Amino acid sequence: LYDKTRAKNLLKEAGYPNGFKTTMYVFGRVVPANYPTALAEMLRAVGIDIVVETPTAGKYDEYRYAGWHNAVMNHALMNYSNFSSLGQYFRGLQFPSVKLPAGYVEGDDAAATSKEPQKELIQALVRIMYDDVMVIPYIEETKISFLGKGVHNDDKALYDLTYMLVSNAWLEPSARK
Repeated sequence: LYDKTRAKNLLKEAGYPNGFKTTMYVFGRVVPANYPTALAEMLRAVGIDIVVETPTAGKYDEYRYAGWHNAVMNHALMNYSNFSSLGQYFRGLQFPSVKLPAGYVEGDDAAATSKEPQKELIQALVRIMYDDVMVIPYIEETKISFLGKGVHNDDKALYDLTYMLVSNAWLEPSARK
């Protein structure tokens, strides 16, 4: 829940009574433009001077793989069919500027190497991420795909993120009844 007074107090406690300046790089291919716009307005309202940039795909990937400084990444994560692999997203080549908190690697290893998904291990890893504010989830979307005879949804096979490209889905005339 957005609490402007609490946010200002937290900034003050963190040593930023007058806020600070930063940039938000947006993964424009999948993050709808109104999401980061709304988030930036809330941050500005508490004193954070933030510039929203939607770099080209190449420039965004440069930040994503080579790193960035004094900025936040507004990125979308895909739906995971196996949440045991969630932690691997931040341990590979992507997001080298994300600081991995204490216990993260060990928690990720435990979750990823269990034979069956272990709810407790996955929850512990998410708790580590949450407590350290490593990732700040601010919206969740659910993607619904309709599958059946005569239904074509190439988006499902090509890019399984929550943002459905409806222009890629269509029904054969026989399926429109």
